[in-house]
Amino acid sequence: MSDRSAETVITSYLAGLRVELTGIGAADADEIVTEIGALLREAADGDADRATLEAAKLGDAAQLAAGIVAERGMDASGGLTTSEWWRLGVAATIDITIGLAVPAAAAVAALVLGGNLQPPVAGVLWAAAILGVSLLWPWYVWRAWRTGSGASAGMTLTGVAVVRAPGFRRIVRSDDLASLGLRSPRRNVVAAVAITALAAALLLAVGTIAAVQAQEASIISAFELSGGDEAAQRSGAQRAVADLYEALIGGHEQVGSFVTGPASAGVLTIKSRTDTGVVRGVDLAEPERLAPGVWTVAVHELEAGDVPAGRLKMTVNRRIVIQPRGAIAGDWVITDITEY
Repeated sequence: MSDRSAETVITSYLAGLRVELTGIGAADADEIVTEIGALLREAADGDADRATLEAAKLGDAAQLAAGIVAERGMDASGGLTTSEWWRLGVAATIDITIGLAVPAAAAVAALVLGGNLQPPVAGVLWAAAILGVSLLWPWYVWRAWRTGSGASAGMTLTGVAVVRAPGFRRIVRSDDLASLGLRSPRRNVVAAVAITALAAALLLAVGTIAAVQAQEASIISAFELSGGDEAAQRSGAQRAVADLYEALIGGHEQVGSFVTGPASAGVLTIKSRTDTGVVRGVDLAEPERLAPGVWTVAVHELEAGDVPAGRLKMTVNRRIVIQPRGAIAGDWVITDITEY
């Protein structure tokens, strides 16, 4: 008769079983060990020899653990191999790229429509509809990862597959599916390459558009905010008004480059006074800054003998022109003329 107690035999066997079940999680492992321990103690009934015999019937702890895990549909593996991790990372990157390509392009289209379509409500509704529909694309592209059936473009190109069952999910190499008694999903390498290339090109185009727009906005903002130091801006704004009057008093017909928008009507009124000789000169006050790149200039029109003829205020803006090959030019333009 063995000098070991039944509890010692059972405890030793359960300890080995617990080690073999490390990979499935503590809660599940504890449940299995408790269940096996109860069966052994009941069968041994305090007899060490019977405990040893019952443990032998169950077999080696490693084999028992593998059988229990397989029967319960658990995953007792130590994790993915290095090769599987690399494949998984590349496959996921490819599929994320494909899934985001259409929504990213739709976002650009939505911004254009939302900002330009009239009435504004229609632009917002169209933008929302485009974005909403575009979100169906990643749901479709990523379905292989969700359902474990079929193969996405990323899976096809890297040779991995998702195996799913109740309580079980595993990334495996497609070539290993046969050893699991499973059929390899259908793979179309040509289509996968084409879809991936198109998605990458679309994302590149969207990124390029975004970068160009950001650069243009940055350049324009920089010119509007600066246009030189404050003294240079003040001089430029005042010079724009002086040039307008020089052109009008000198009888030049082409003054369109000096004005824009609502100021055009005011220029016609001024022109009528210069043409009839009512206005022969101007006295310009120091420009006042209204906002970055926006100044207001008070104008005192003068008759013969420097007699005041009219009092005006002109709003002058910094204007930016982006020329071919990215060259940038700036000038000043009068945007509003009011009498006071």
